Amino acid sequence: MPIVNERHGGVIADLVGDGMLALFGFPTVHGDDTERGVIAALEIAAEVQTLSDQIAQLIGEPLAVRAALHRGLMYVDREQVAVYGLAVNVAARLQGLAEPGQVVISDQIRLLVADRFELEAGEEQLVKGVDEPLRPYVVLGRKSFAPMPAVRTPLVGRAAELEELRSQWSTAVAAGAEAVGGVTVVGEAGLGKSRLVAALVDDATVDGGVVVTLSGSSDHHDVGFHPLRRLIESRCGIGPGSTTHLQLISLEQDLGSLGFSPLDTLPLLAPILGLDPEAGYAAVDSEGRKLSDEIAKAAAEYVLACLGHGSALVVVDDHHVVDEATNDLIARILRSGRPRTLVLATSQLGPVDGTEAIVLQPLQPGACLALIDAIAPPGSSLVLDRSELVMRSDGVPLYLEELVRSSGLDPVEERHRPARSAASTVPDVLYEPLMARLYTSPAAVEVVSVAATIGRDVDLDLLFQSVELSREETLEALETLNGGRILEAVAGDRSTVRFRHELVRDVANDLISPTRRREVHACVARALIESVANDGRSDWTIIAKHLELADLPADAANAWGEASADARRRGLFAEARARLGAGVAQVALLPAGRERNELEVELRLRRGFLASSAEGLSSPDATADYQRCLELTLDIPHVPNMVSTLTAMWGYYTSRADLVRARQLSTTLQSLVSEDWGAFWRPQNIASFAMLDWFEGDFVRADEQLQHAVETLYASDNFDSEAVAAWYLPTHPTVAMHVHLAIARFMVGDLAGADEHGQLAIELCEDLSFPQGPWSAAYTRWLLAWMYMERGEDRRSFALLAETSVIGEQHGYDIWSLVAMTQHGATTAARDLAAAGSRAGAPAEAVLGSLVTAWQMVDLRSCLTIYLTMLGRLAARGSDIESARRHYEESLELARSTNMHFYDAETLRCLAHLATENDDVVRLLSEALVLARGQGARPFELRIALDLHSIRGDRAAAELQAAVDEFRPDASYPELDDARARLARLGR
Repeated sequence: MPIVNERHGGVIADLVGDGMLALFGFPTVHGDDTERGVIAALEIAAEVQTLSDQIAQLIGEPLAVRAALHRGLMYVDREQVAVYGLAVNVAARLQGLAEPGQVVISDQIRLLVADRFELEAGEEQLVKGVDEPLRPYVVLGRKSFAPMPAVRTPLVGRAAELEELRSQWSTAVAAGAEAVGGVTVVGEAGLGKSRLVAALVDDATVDGGVVVTLSGSSDHHDVGFHPLRRLIESRCGIGPGSTTHLQLISLEQDLGSLGFSPLDTLPLLAPILGLDPEAGYAAVDSEGRKLSDEIAKAAAEYVLACLGHGSALVVVDDHHVVDEATNDLIARILRSGRPRTLVLATSQLGPVDGTEAIVLQPLQPGACLALIDAIAPPGSSLVLDRSELVMRSDGVPLYLEELVRSSGLDPVEERHRPARSAASTVPDVLYEPLMARLYTSPAAVEVVSVAATIGRDVDLDLLFQSVELSREETLEALETLNGGRILEAVAGDRSTVRFRHELVRDVANDLISPTRRREVHACVARALIESVANDGRSDWTIIAKHLELADLPADAANAWGEASADARRRGLFAEARARLGAGVAQVALLPAGRERNELEVELRLRRGFLASSAEGLSSPDATADYQRCLELTLDIPHVPNMVSTLTAMWGYYTSRADLVRARQLSTTLQSLVSEDWGAFWRPQNIASFAMLDWFEGDFVRADEQLQHAVETLYASDNFDSEAVAAWYLPTHPTVAMHVHLAIARFMVGDLAGADEHGQLAIELCEDLSFPQGPWSAAYTRWLLAWMYMERGEDRRSFALLAETSVIGEQHGYDIWSLVAMTQHGATTAARDLAAAGSRAGAPAEAVLGSLVTAWQMVDLRSCLTIYLTMLGRLAARGSDIESARRHYEESLELARSTNMHFYDAETLRCLAHLATENDDVVRLLSEALVLARGQGARPFELRIALDLHSIRGDRAAAELQAAVDEFRPDASYPELDDARARLARLGR
């Protein structure tokens, strides 16, 4: 079973009927095999119970499992993987003493795990085959850590601020209130913001209000939705050791209790817990901006549902270290209009947008004296007199409290005190007193320094694994640190403690040597990685940071890659790119060599892919990554990464219409493609040459080679998996083949073939994931919309462009929104120019001109000649001949500089009509006709022949007939129908 062998490293030695015998610690020793065995048994019992509930509903009969664990000497047959001996018999007899659903252990196991699990002793019993009676110990679950008592600093000197908060609460929860109120308590560290908020929380609770807290974390300030993750985990009871299955069940039950449809909402919130779809849920179809919006909406609805139906207080603690996604979540709550609700935040930097500010100032001397008396009543022994304490504290309650509590403690001797960190933010007046308080015992120093290395919030399991002390010594030190107000409990979470203040953690950080700190960071990272394997709860950003601080750059780089994937699942693509950037920075710390280059290329390709998906193939960020990959792969040729890099660069050069360089890359790729890569890469390479042929104006060859590429591709049975693994262009290669074959078929006069392959391209996009699915869908619709514009089928063009705009908006593809608007302007102009008596001109030219300028600003030049030529046509219709000529010449010059000649025949046709004499018009049209025929540009040839016939009449009938004959007899579109009608009137 996966629980035994995959999650916990055990081996199934025997299966007999409905029984199973598993070994832990053989053949691989992990050091904690006893604990692994107990956890595995508990998980099996839990999952069978869940399955039992489902089966009982179906057939009316429950399932039950009993499990027992024992350790002792046994004989192992390595060849048969079989075990014999008394220990095996004891385990079997012990299992017989268990009740259905129970996990029991022997006394030998109890001695090893009693400090980690809650146990209940059973009655001793004699069993067959064992001389001494056995006492079973029922495992009730993992041991909960003793809760730390909550101790609050007395609230003094804040009467006015507390009264203002109470007034805000009363106003917000008034019966007629129909908007969410908002207030932020603003102040520097230590001024008592959290203490003031705690007082209002007490009031709200007494009033029957629901309180929901979203806590910012300095360790997670750049991890999207982390405060919401902590809220969900707290509500669902999710913690270390929770299996992915149980986490999903808990979340499902929580959503159901709040009135959600778990089927719809769970896939949106599970990624926030760090769970990927492999945990057992179906991922949503959305991606990009649409996914981001859906998750953000679900997050806000979840928090609002947690508030119930009455008065509610949403506490946002430490807003200054809240991530952007959570900041948006708070804004959504404030805009929700939920009645009888107050959002109360604390911040060191300023108020939350949309909230009023209560700015805390240092306490006045009288309030300081009152606080001293509350902490150390008159008569208490103080080294400093009260007036000096007030003066040194600068009126900051935290400083004053720490100075009072450290009074009487011996200062740490210089020879024992570590050097103060250069990054320390602790004021001088506080540093020495805090250092003295932390040096209460060697064990406390070890625990608190390791805790500081873990983070502001400290998972106790991680702490136990990381300190060099026994469990008993660690627990004793924790009690000391809690009593000394260094660490405190986290509300609703018995397995986590927190530093009372970040300043305290800052001092604790200095208590550990650099070497030991790196060891702890490595240990914490390993434990967190193991937790990903055990319970699926990933926190790869924190893992990566620990690996960085452990000075393990290769591991850190890989962890940043995992963190990027996590961010993508949460719909946070800017964060995903930033994580890959952090990985690239770590790679730079590795020694030069092939391993470093390959890792950097992998990360940069992924980052470039995300950038090009968001910003277009001409994205400067993507280009920089791909160019760097190109440099690196020169040292590691003939490997997938090099081919992937060259392909990505090919897309960049093609988008910029740098066809010369694109063809050079195609040639290089042709030489690199090996037999191993042939199934996927050879047809792509053939297609790349064919697409360049199309852009260069060789339509007949483009059509032939694209057909050859498609046939070669489909002759292989295994190209999709390779495409996913090594294709870093957002346009899916198979889709690109079909849509380019569609426009190639159109240009050679095969309209039915064009429609067929255009529809195939659209259908292929439907089954593709983000970002290639929506990106390819937009790319396909754009090219087909242009084709239908040229065919005079405006409605089909407009329909495709409307879909393109939706894709751009839903997925945050600003580049496709721009392209759709530009093509829409061109289609509108073409329609109006074709209409008799149309006055299309200056206004339309101005709109399209601004869009063309935007293309030029982002260095997008592929197909730009189409829109430059359309600008010329609009100018000509408005009788601005000089502007028209300038646009046409710009189009032709762009074609000459890039070798992008596919639209030259049409541009020359339009330019010919600027001539003032008919003979000149005919001469120039005849030259354009020769070019169109040579290129195989049948629609352009037909259009030119129609123009010549309009001028020369029957003398141009032969040219018109020749142009019509290039189309299939069943082909039909307005210009072709017009030509046939003219020929029919001539009796041809």
